[in-house]
Amino acid sequence: MEANEIPDVQLKELIDAINRDGVEKARREQEEILRQARAEGERIRAEARAEADALLARARQEQERLERSGRESLQQAARDLVLKVRQQLEALFAALLKEKARAALHDKEIAAAIAAMVSGWSPERREGIEIVLPPERFEPMAKALRQALAARLAAGVDLDPQVHRG
Repeated sequence: MEANEIPDVQLKELIDAINRDGVEKARREQEEILRQARAEGERIRAEARAEADALLARARQEQERLERSGRESLQQAARDLVLKVRQQLEALFAALLKEKARAALHDKEIAAAIAAMVSGWSPERREGIEIVLPPERFEPMAKALRQALAARLAAGVDLDPQVHRG
């Protein structure tokens, strides 16, 4: 039996050695697979992080662009509003000034102002004086001017109704 036992012992040792080598090889392969899986996971995580960072950067740029565009639109709207208010105020004040001037200045006062202006001019320049009035205001104004310029009219200033075409 001793002879049989030796091959069995050797066989058992051989099987144990093969098992140890197989287990060791499987463990190394397992470690290699695990290392590769970890590396792949790290690579995927790094790619995902980089993609997330890029998306976040693009989102921030888009947000800044939208904010800048919104501010510019608000500034333009404010300028437009200021211009529109200015135009409306100018139109309102022009209408008010015209209305108040009409109410404040009667034909005699306007005639006195025109007479003062005409009387201060030299004879050479008097030939070019032209006062344009609406037809309905000519007669009352002419009468007031004749009274205010009575002395000058005697010297040769004429008042003629003409239709202004300009």
